[in-house]
Amino acid sequence: MIQRFTHSMVGGPALIWVSVAIVLSALPNLKQIAPLALVFMLFTLVARNVVHGRRLRFPSTILRTSILLIGLGGVYLSTGSLVGAKSGLSALLVLICMKALETNTPRDFQVLCLLSWFLALTGLFFEQELVRSLYIGLICWMVGAALIHFHRDVKQPMRRSFRTGFTLFLHALPVMALLFVFFPRSYGGFRFNFGQSPRGTTGMSNNLEPGSFSALTKNFDDVFRVNFPDGNVPPLAKMYWRGNVLWEGDGFRWSRGPGMYSEPPRHRLLKGVAVRQEITMEPHGDYWLFGMDRIQNFRAEAGFDPGGCMRSSRPVHSTLRYEVTSLPIEKQAYLLTDHKTAALRQPREVSARVKELVVSWRAGGKTDREVSDTALRWLKQEKFRYSLEPGRYEIGSEGFDDFLFNRRVGFCEHYAAAYATLMRVAGIPSRVVIGYLGGEFNPHGRYVIVRQSDAHAWCEIYIDKQGWARVDPTDILAPERVTLGLASYLQQQVSGLSEGDNPANRQFGMKDWFRDLRLVWDNANFQWNLRVLGFDEGAQRQFFANLHLPYGRWHLYAAWGLVGLAPILAALGFWLRRAQRGRPDALVEAYVAFCQTLAAAGMAREANEGPLHFAGRATKSFPENASEIEQITDLYVRSRYARTPLPARDFIQRVRAWRSKTRLKKLVT
Repeated sequence: MIQRFTHSMVGGPALIWVSVAIVLSALPNLKQIAPLALVFMLFTLVARNVVHGRRLRFPSTILRTSILLIGLGGVYLSTGSLVGAKSGLSALLVLICMKALETNTPRDFQVLCLLSWFLALTGLFFEQELVRSLYIGLICWMVGAALIHFHRDVKQPMRRSFRTGFTLFLHALPVMALLFVFFPRSYGGFRFNFGQSPRGTTGMSNNLEPGSFSALTKNFDDVFRVNFPDGNVPPLAKMYWRGNVLWEGDGFRWSRGPGMYSEPPRHRLLKGVAVRQEITMEPHGDYWLFGMDRIQNFRAEAGFDPGGCMRSSRPVHSTLRYEVTSLPIEKQAYLLTDHKTAALRQPREVSARVKELVVSWRAGGKTDREVSDTALRWLKQEKFRYSLEPGRYEIGSEGFDDFLFNRRVGFCEHYAAAYATLMRVAGIPSRVVIGYLGGEFNPHGRYVIVRQSDAHAWCEIYIDKQGWARVDPTDILAPERVTLGLASYLQQQVSGLSEGDNPANRQFGMKDWFRDLRLVWDNANFQWNLRVLGFDEGAQRQFFANLHLPYGRWHLYAAWGLVGLAPILAALGFWLRRAQRGRPDALVEAYVAFCQTLAAAGMAREANEGPLHFAGRATKSFPENASEIEQITDLYVRSRYARTPLPARDFIQRVRAWRSKTRLKKLVT
């Protein structure tokens, strides 16, 4: 009779590796898992391996139930709920660890491995970058190797199980590739994020104030990447990425202003060589979309805002890919009435000194273009300085005058706001545009990386019967910032620092080899996002079009796949069957060896005799070995015939040990 087993029957390297995989699966999600759930995970996994290692009594059902309630109670106390991303993931971790604690049969171990795979894949719920994906793949490989090692009939080094797991992956790779290409897709690809909204992570805003952009110079987070499919990559100095247009100005403070009608396309005529851009934007939680000046059209769920900038129809909460076509020259015959009113609205307070300055620029009946050029020359002649740390300015006419006539140091937002305000005082329609300037060109993938540190503000003035003209005071005061980009400009400043200069900018210097290595990795990650994560319905349609295949005829392709796979599977099955022909089951082989040992001593098993009956005869013939014969037979029956069979390796090892140390006296017939 088989008794209820109260000690651990599952353990060793396989259980240790699965425990390590569970811990590694939790690491990428530390922000989404309750701290008490992490403590519970470590406690239960260590306890389970100690129970097996020291051959302790297995926890009772009541004890395991109590531990489970403690774990779920800890999750509830930490999160206040059992519903939601953080609570649900924490509860899942608790349940998986409880499964590890109660695992005591091969079936339990298989379920634990399946749950461990699922836990590892939850790491992709919050991020799907290349590093994270490779990390999750390694964990899945680890769990697979543990499962293979558990089911091996004899003890073998763990490295052989890892090698077998990798071989199985290579065998499955062609099928994975076919399913990846031909399985029906939806828009969005594999990108999704169950985490919190990324609102506030972009440098864009509806407002512009002193310091709002200079604070972004130390933020190197990626905003978007731009690929030029036609190969006509403009110089970085020409890459003005339009994001938002600010119409309401009051000195240094500018905002979007009241709602206005967008410019109908018939009033805007764009000329020049078209530049097509494929933009992959990181999630930022707002509505901003960017494109290079001037945006003619786009392929995205978006519309035009007043000023020719794009605005998404929904917040960008996940990586978004869209296409923009831009032309460099704009001709606009006249301004719409509401646009002209907004572009000429005067600031609330203007000092007499500022008015006198603007009047002097108008002397001699100068045109609007000549007034603009005079203002730019004045900024240069008065030796205004471009600085990342210009200090604090008061909001209002006092701070505005302090900037123009005393301190004369500022960043791009100071000069853009001040210049646009001066133009309005002069009666010239003006507005402030905020976005990004330039970026970093990656020669390995031939695309441009735009980061938060590339945030920039510039101006536009309206010239009658010509249209809006871009005017960037930064280009006059710090042309290297425009032509070289911010990082190169700062590196140039670092090389020329004197002993008394502020060394804060030294962090921007970087070695060429490190930069090249970083760009190689960035290109690998970008291609992963573009080719794999971004393979949505649109990309799939294009793929089918390149192959001259009709899109959407999935039943036909499924039939072709079955016809093509049938002979391959048949040949593989025949080969496996032939390879295994004549190879006995290792469990049966060990039992046959056990019987042969008894037969050599004169106790031969009959051809139709069952294990229990044979054991009964053998114990009578060898009473001094009766206990061992009964135990080995009982272990064989439970390993072969039980509903939840024991691991074969336990029986195999027991037979080997018994045969090596036992010498039976030969029976006298």
